[in-house]
Amino acid sequence: MPDAIRQLYNWFKKKKAHYLFPFLTFAIGWWLGMLTNPVIGAIFISITIYLVLVIFVPWDKIKIKWERIRGKWGKINGKQVIVTYIIPVIICVIVIAPLWNNIVGIFPSPYNELIRTATSTVDITVKSDENVSAHEMLWGGYLAFCKGEDALLLTTSTDYFIHQIGESRVVYHGVFNMDANSEATKNIVRYLEKTQYISLGFNHMNHATENMTIIDGKAVVTINNSVRLEFDIPPQEITRDFVVIQNIQEYIRNAMK
Repeated sequence: MPDAIRQLYNWFKKKKAHYLFPFLTFAIGWWLGMLTNPVIGAIFISITIYLVLVIFVPWDKIKIKWERIRGKWGKINGKQVIVTYIIPVIICVIVIAPLWNNIVGIFPSPYNELIRTATSTVDITVKSDENVSAHEMLWGGYLAFCKGEDALLLTTSTDYFIHQIGESRVVYHGVFNMDANSEATKNIVRYLEKTQYISLGFNHMNHATENMTIIDGKAVVTINNSVRLEFDIPPQEITRDFVVIQNIQEYIRNAMK
């Protein structure tokens, strides 16, 4: 098998068919990027750039100039591999790294569009015997995609609904929106893959008791009217007016594949 591969390689080299490799990888990358994941397409485009550098740049002539500068360095066995293959890798990294998001953005995808609008619908069920049914207009609520102490995207509202549904359960319901001038609008939707956790809640949730038990809940976030993310709110005890959904990064990445 190695002999067959070697013969095939020699045939490609002799016929100069290896010049077709960059066109082949570009075509495959464009097809995969459109059909599956833009990141895969960007990887193939990066490979295409590398192949162009290796195949079309006359590295043998560059070697001669290098030997004149370094003397016998270029004559040492194996150094031509560095010049022909390693240097193109370095060039690719230098060129592609700062342009990576732009390359990914070449492929049409709702995740590559700038964030323009974001709406969150949140329902939280808590354990409470409080007999209440109201439209709270003074406190409001929020949902935020967070990394560390920073909010990557924040949706808020000045009101929410609260009502008793029986069996010692009270439901909080709110619809939150992102400010049109938010800093999040400077980033694409895929930027939210950096999210580490989601913080959400209704202000003054625990006004009736010092501690509150979250039974369950759900949050649905719609971005640009095309990307929909759903999160289950796990049971937890809270002593303040916010709830946390932990370890959300992997879920968001899988949702945006």
